[in-house]
Amino acid sequence: MVFKINTSNYSMNSFRFFIPCLWWVFFILLLNVEVVRGQDYQPNLSSPYDAVKTHLYFLQSDTYEPEKASLPFKKYTEDSAQAVENAIKLKQVLDGMGLYVYMNKLPNQRNFTDSTTNQQNYVLFPEKLPSVYLTKENGVWVYSEETVGNIASLHRSAYPFGTSYLINLLPSKSGTKFLGIFVWQIYGLICALLLCFLSYWLFKWAVRRLFNFITNRFKDSLLAIKLKEKSSKFIKIMSLIFVFTLFRVVIALLQFPIEVSRFMIVGLRIAITVLFVLLFIQLVNFITIYIEKWTSRTDSLSDDQLVPIIDSILKLIVLTLGVIQVLRLMDVNVTALIAGVSLGGLAIALAAQDTVKNLLGSVTIFLDRPFQVGDWVVNGSIEGAIEEVGFRTTKIRTVDSSLISIPNGNIVNSAVTNMGVRQFRLYNTTIGVEYDTPAQTLESFLEGIKKLILTHPKTDHENYWVRFTTFSDSSLSIMFRARIFTNDYAEEQKVKEDLNFGILKLAESMDVAFAFPSRTIYISKGEGKPAAWDDAKVDDFFEYYQKFINSDRP
Repeated sequence: MVFKINTSNYSMNSFRFFIPCLWWVFFILLLNVEVVRGQDYQPNLSSPYDAVKTHLYFLQSDTYEPEKASLPFKKYTEDSAQAVENAIKLKQVLDGMGLYVYMNKLPNQRNFTDSTTNQQNYVLFPEKLPSVYLTKENGVWVYSEETVGNIASLHRSAYPFGTSYLINLLPSKSGTKFLGIFVWQIYGLICALLLCFLSYWLFKWAVRRLFNFITNRFKDSLLAIKLKEKSSKFIKIMSLIFVFTLFRVVIALLQFPIEVSRFMIVGLRIAITVLFVLLFIQLVNFITIYIEKWTSRTDSLSDDQLVPIIDSILKLIVLTLGVIQVLRLMDVNVTALIAGVSLGGLAIALAAQDTVKNLLGSVTIFLDRPFQVGDWVVNGSIEGAIEEVGFRTTKIRTVDSSLISIPNGNIVNSAVTNMGVRQFRLYNTTIGVEYDTPAQTLESFLEGIKKLILTHPKTDHENYWVRFTTFSDSSLSIMFRARIFTNDYAEEQKVKEDLNFGILKLAESMDVAFAFPSRTIYISKGEGKPAAWDDAKVDDFFEYYQKFINSDRP
């Protein structure tokens, strides 16, 4: 298989990764200081301090005597050679993990007792290496049996991918020094940088080929295009994580002094953590693309509004976890920090109750879904279309195009009329005709209005009301109520206009006059008297009325 790497895409931008590394190497060389210094120190196991110092002091380059360094291991080791190997391997584990032993913090009491376990044990790194501890046996402090048994597995985990065997092939404490570091270590570091730079190219090329291979098999071509557009940063970050991890393993192999190793390893771990945070943010972008595809299949616009909120929440979680991990790598007491932040957060929450109320209101709106983007709503004196539902406020676009922001806490605690989810629009009005309109004409007029409703294609032909209901001060009032089947505001107004013109033309054709507020004053001259009461006419009227109310009218 033959492949080509297009180096034209890398130009000088690719060397921005390499040149700072060279400056970093030079800076690290200036930091080199021996971990444990002393003049003619003699082996001593009388306290945890002396046991650890005996182990580490006699494995330094200037005081390299592994036989003396193995004294704290001989209690639980079969022979001297195995004890020496355990001493060297444990030192390599500490160096490879970048664990710096602060000698001034070690207990110097002969009868030291751990307050948590009430036993004469001392754990060097309780959080990072809980299985490595010293114990007092027969009046001296030595590494425990559990520690000695775990050294081999700890060494393999500190030097993965088979490098635990490779470390024994490298020269450890011999050769020419420059700025306190062996020359072979400097050459090894430069070679490691060149190897990582080449690996970055190769890994980036391979991941891009694999990514394109996967996305080209997607059935949704539009989804594949969107993923490819966002893949560049993702692939670059993955390549940097690979290179930094490789560099981290090489640094452990080169066995620099502990200050140098710790500085470089902790720095690389922080950098890898930051890169993982950026990588997961890119993964959140990919997840957002899938969610957008899913929401595009639904008719609800609330799902579309929910996408950026989910995106923000996921990224906030990733950033929070990343910050906590970086603080842990910097040996910050995260538990105490979180406790302090919690108390501070409580104080802030008490001082910002309205903000918290609005955030809870946002959650309620997205769970209950009383409206969605585009709905026409009425909230008190505010009426308009929902334009955006955010974390704190909901934005409503009014008729005059003004944009009003209402706190979500106020919305969930008040009545909201959602005009956008109506199944029909109701036309409800009152028609007033003059008092001198004959009863028969008025009855025919009512029948004509009913036919207008039954004729129009957009009205409900079953549920409508046209009734002569009230004797008002200036008119005979007719209740007109009809359902209009539409969700569009413009179409609703057109149907109302059709019905209004129909009623006007019907009134003109029947000589029915519409009433308006007026007052007529009659001046009596006392010349006329009321006609005599005719019982026969009264009986005829009630007979007619009885038939009228029993008639089969719609």
